[in-house]
Amino acid sequence: MLFRSQLLGLTPKHVLTYRTADPDAADHYLQVFVLNYDGADGKWELVPPGRRSVAVSSRQPLQSAPGLAAGLGTQAVPMQITMGQVSGSGYGGKTGFLPVPYAPLRLQVAGSWQEDDATLMIYSQHSSLAGLRYSVTSQEPDPTPQQLDSGAAALPPTGEQDYLGFASPDQAALRALAQHIVSGAKPETPYQKALALQNWFLQPGRFTYTLSPDLPNTQAGLLDFLTKDRRGYCQQFAFAMAALARLLGIPSRIAVGYTGGIQQQNGSWAVTTDDAHAW
Repeated sequence: MLFRSQLLGLTPKHVLTYRTADPDAADHYLQVFVLNYDGADGKWELVPPGRRSVAVSSRQPLQSAPGLAAGLGTQAVPMQITMGQVSGSGYGGKTGFLPVPYAPLRLQVAGSWQEDDATLMIYSQHSSLAGLRYSVTSQEPDPTPQQLDSGAAALPPTGEQDYLGFASPDQAALRALAQHIVSGAKPETPYQKALALQNWFLQPGRFTYTLSPDLPNTQAGLLDFLTKDRRGYCQQFAFAMAALARLLGIPSRIAVGYTGGIQQQNGSWAVTTDDAHAW
């Protein structure tokens, strides 16, 4: 996993600092990039950006998050972000991905940036992240319980991206486990099934958090994690949740980035490599 080396570092390294008036800042994860499942090699891979990307302009709003129903309430969350010296901190490759809360609505940033319309990743092959300052306002969905339980809505068009497929030699065993976990969900809506999966993972004593799981990053390792070993960190939990959700017909993908960090005495929030996360 691309950010695992950050979590294993002996000394946390500064990634970015941000300011916001939102009192729930710690709840707003900063998405960097998105993974989708590649059935050909059985791995979660970076979604290649650029197929339907558009140029970012400070004069125009960014693209709306796909899949939001008409009339759904949203919450605007403004942030002012300053990147640290991120070279060698886990981004890799020639493409730089900008950490932003999902879903970004407005962005003011120097340089040449693109936004992928399916994942809303913001990236550049020409602009440096080190020391970059930018302002972003995200538009986060704020649905009512009734809207969450209203049933499955039509899936948004995503071109080649498929967020439902999960081919595995252990598919039958994984699907049986997923169906058992959600068997008591009432009503039987995608939201209640997803909630049942979440609660199963969070039940005290069922799993143990460790940065050194004794499992291979394979499909067989996934089944062992869920049924035998049950030890891991965010990578195992995120991959397992997404796989089980897909087998129940719930579209899922993996986001990689950072949690909200720790508030400082001056009111700003500091994000370090210890905050690297997959969800």
